[in-house]
Amino acid sequence: MTSPGTRPASQRLVTEETVDDHITRVGNATYVRTAAARSKLPIAVFGTSLTDGKNGLNAGEEWAALLATRLGVTVQNNGISGSKVTEILAAQEAANVFDQIQIIEMGANDIPLIENGETSVQAITAGYGTAVSRLTPVRPRFLVWGPLDRGAGEGASTPRGKWIREIEARLAQSFGPAFVNVRKYISENGLADAGIAPTTQDTADMAAGAIPRSLRFPDSIHMNAAGHAVQARLFERVLRDLAWETYAPMKVPDPMVTNGSLMLIDPTNPQESWPAGVPANNDYLPNLAAAKAGAIVSGEVRPQWKVGALQSPTNSIFERSAKGGLHGIVSQALTASTDGQGASLELPASIVSYIAANPNNDYYVSLWSRTTRISGATANWPFVAGIAVATAADTDYLQYWRTNIARPSAVPSMINRREPTTPDQVGPSLRNVATTQVTNPNSATVQINKAVAAQWGTTGIDTYSGADHTKMPSFVFYRFYLEDLTVSGRTYSSVDALDKRLYDAQVAGSGGRYNGDTTPTAPSALP
Repeated sequence: MTSPGTRPASQRLVTEETVDDHITRVGNATYVRTAAARSKLPIAVFGTSLTDGKNGLNAGEEWAALLATRLGVTVQNNGISGSKVTEILAAQEAANVFDQIQIIEMGANDIPLIENGETSVQAITAGYGTAVSRLTPVRPRFLVWGPLDRGAGEGASTPRGKWIREIEARLAQSFGPAFVNVRKYISENGLADAGIAPTTQDTADMAAGAIPRSLRFPDSIHMNAAGHAVQARLFERVLRDLAWETYAPMKVPDPMVTNGSLMLIDPTNPQESWPAGVPANNDYLPNLAAAKAGAIVSGEVRPQWKVGALQSPTNSIFERSAKGGLHGIVSQALTASTDGQGASLELPASIVSYIAANPNNDYYVSLWSRTTRISGATANWPFVAGIAVATAADTDYLQYWRTNIARPSAVPSMINRREPTTPDQVGPSLRNVATTQVTNPNSATVQINKAVAAQWGTTGIDTYSGADHTKMPSFVFYRFYLEDLTVSGRTYSSVDALDKRLYDAQVAGSGGRYNGDTTPTAPSALP
């Protein structure tokens, strides 16, 4: 594989992209490098137990099965546990699928035989040449990859480690970009790809250029489920870059999501978009950070669409915008002190409990929206989104209000914030805030009343009593993000910069998913 600096941008693997490359591509939703329309070809894979994947894995956890799901194509697994080069070649001949894409691996069970002279590096690499020579000669499509290791004990300085690297060098020379250095990629990037923090043993393995222990079964050459998942994603990216066939759209993880991410809601995100139309009351919606949230939170991590008991077309209207955002129009003639006249995107109790149990962690919260009618209130409220505590004795530090982003406007624990120059105006906006604690720590126990990603009307966070609370703004919801910075280890500055670049690409930038959005109904439809 060539280095990112030597491969043209249009030919880079996703694993080689810079953050800016990735954001630009995500922002414009170009998730597949297109090629001329072709029917999908199935894939056949050949190799040892490294391909077979039945050594300790559950059915469906093998990289070949995962690859089939991710590409939406048939992958025939012809791996044979314990097989040597000659047996793999025999299996390939018997399968008789020379017109299909083939992924070939061999040599893992032959390398120990080099020690007593029964075979050689040259003989192993010659086996690859034989396998490739059998493929249909008109534009054959194939990938080859080499043997893996058992950790630092077979690292670069050991005899077996040297043989593995010699095989890799010969494959790279013979097959160029058709050679995928799985061992090197997983050694250097596997843990980060899997979201696993390295152990002391992992660090030693990686320093030796070997597969880290956390991605292998104990004292084994065989990778565990996490390792197979990394390998499947690697091959998916390679195959999509080669653009041999028209595969299903690629689901690229959102760049914001990392360890410590608690919630990401984005209605048209290509990773998982909402169904058409307005959600039904109590519908669960995708949390694009669910995998990361589930690592630190117990219970349901998806948000819910909650409709107030008194909601009706005379007090609030909900619709999808032309670009897929969620537009809420709220009457500014609502009855004061009456709750339930609207709807909200409610965060799950599990995340509320997590924040209440860790109130002094650093948190980052962000909202992308488009105001379609400004609030008629004269004070800083009404509330739009965020986290609120149960009693007025505490001060809420993670909230979005009409004219300021946090309450109070200069909270002592606030790290930083971003808000529009004129917060209460028609048009799109990015607002975020980070604090070192979510509430004033005066009370002995933090009791969070409710947390919402967005709220329209008098519902969701509490029952309002003042007249200004009946003058809610109308807006289109695009995106909500919540991260525990203490867990992620990221700074406000780094997350804000990434958030801003994504917003510029997807909302402010020409061609972005939410750029130039319009709504079917004007807010003036309600008084």
